[in-house]
Amino acid sequence: MGLDISFVFQKKIDHKWIDIESNYQGDRDYDLYNWLGLGRARCAIHFEIDPISEPRGLPYDFEIDREGLHPTTLSVKRSHWGEHVIHIGETSRSWLLGSEILATKVPPVKITERMDSSYCLEDKNDGFPLWQFAIPNLNHDPGPPDVLTEVGNEMIFEWMYDLYEDFKYFVDEVRRLVDLHGVVRIVYGFS
Repeated sequence: MGLDISFVFQKKIDHKWIDIESNYQGDRDYDLYNWLGLGRARCAIHFEIDPISEPRGLPYDFEIDREGLHPTTLSVKRSHWGEHVIHIGETSRSWLLGSEILATKVPPVKITERMDSSYCLEDKNDGFPLWQFAIPNLNHDPGPPDVLTEVGNEMIFEWMYDLYEDFKYFVDEVRRLVDLHGVVRIVYGFS
């Protein structure tokens, strides 16, 4: 079972927030969810990410009914609640301004992976660098480890992993929306 984000982007016009279309698809990206404020959502936690903000709840001016449905004029894809409603999840509901997202530096994180030394023997690695077998399931290849240590019969691999490349698709979309609309926010929750 996975975790999904439900969201809507809004622009501010004359002290009122209006829903807007975005190119962000909301595909599962647990590291991004953590950065937005969810917390440790990875199934196999390799690192922790400091969030932009802890969950704030929904904005006081955000329209939502008792079932967690937000009425919208947008045509919502992949929604079994109806064509013009967005379900805003059941947990960790929050919101962020586009300016907050753009002002927050995407953090590098330390990843530590361990491997039994017996897997690192020359005859078992088929000529590949042994660290390639230790790379966790990441969005991009971190390259050789920054630190490689052998402790007893265990190899310890450590990387400083730059998440900017992983989050660039989201940050670029927020930047596009801010450039297009001015003051923008994302309101979201998780299911």
